[in-house]
Amino acid sequence: MARGRKGMGSVRLLLASDIHGANDDLVAALQGAEQAVLLGDFINIIDYNDLSGILAEFVDRETIVETLQLIREKRVGEAKARMVQAAGSVDDLPGKVGERASECYRDLFSRLPCPCLVIHGNVDFPKQLKAHLNDRTRYIERVHAFDAGGARVGIVCGSPSMNFSFGMPGEVTPEEYGARLAELGPVDHLLVHCPPALKI
Repeated sequence: MARGRKGMGSVRLLLASDIHGANDDLVAALQGAEQAVLLGDFINIIDYNDLSGILAEFVDRETIVETLQLIREKRVGEAKARMVQAAGSVDDLPGKVGERASECYRDLFSRLPCPCLVIHGNVDFPKQLKAHLNDRTRYIERVHAFDAGGARVGIVCGSPSMNFSFGMPGEVTPEEYGARLAELGPVDHLLVHCPPALKI
């Protein structure tokens, strides 16, 4: 989980990204915070260290290992085909993964101790995320800007698809992401899930 703090006038603004299921850690980090911006990837699809995660509950370890190896070798098309094959052997895999994502969002958002601005990242499920918002969470569906200590801060939701992308629900095309950046306009600080000019 990546996090940081930024001044927002007299308010201390906490920033966090890539929570990946570490709900307890995030809730603990937000204790005493006045405001936070949460920059996506709330769920843990696959932990690359130990291969645990939501997908591992339904897909065998061998398939996951093979798929990740193909991605590392930049054979993304073959990796997608391997995962499609695995998904075909599991009854309603997308639905099962979506249900587990919902459980993660429900648990986290119900426990947040301070007001939070929220965007989704590439591995998030926006539909399930929005279903579990409450009066402490405001979802930024496209772009949002605000003043913080005399500086203009901008937020852009989503993540541009890249060479390794699997077509996750939280991804948008580079063209759509560029349109959102243009819609936001000039800012002093840009808060996003993934740097817009990153080349991978």
